Amino acid sequence: MELQEREPEPADAPRAQENKELAQYQWLLQHDEQNRYLYQHAESRDEELPEWNFRADTLETLAQSCWQQMLTLHRSRREMEILRYMIDCLDDRGYFSEDIAGVAGQCGAKVSEVEELLGLIQSLEPAGVGARNLSECLLLQLERKGELDDTLRALLEEDRLTDLAR
Repeated sequence: MELQEREPEPADAPRAQENKELAQYQWLLQHDEQNRYLYQHAESRDEELPEWNFRADTLETLAQSCWQQMLTLHRSRREMEILRYMIDCLDDRGYFSEDIAGVAGQCGAKVSEVEELLGLIQSLEPAGVGARNLSECLLLQLERKGELDDTLRALLEEDRLTDLAR
């Protein structure tokens, strides 16, 4: 392993990427009352935190985890607002149970744009988040693991999943 020395950056060199991420983080905190509360009270964890998909290892909810991951997506402010709205629509199991057309109308977006953004949510961790039903959740999980084949896909189709459960 070799260490290559880099020229030191001037003290006043712009750090555009770092500033962009900080701005997105600050924007999310400003627009999310729950995150603001949790981060302001990070030292006093004695208070009861929301139980909505609570993760004991990091003291964050599924929605907070998704929002944190969104920061790496580098999307426009408008798309971030739509993503935030969509993540707020996730139910306690992490399913996206809203109507795509309804969300598009609510956000003033095209249906195709909302579908694309749902695909981004479905690419987040944990695998299966943003699925619209159990079938889609299992398909997303198996696809992420690289274990989805035609036979499993056929078994997990919505109409066959009920039969499989019986």
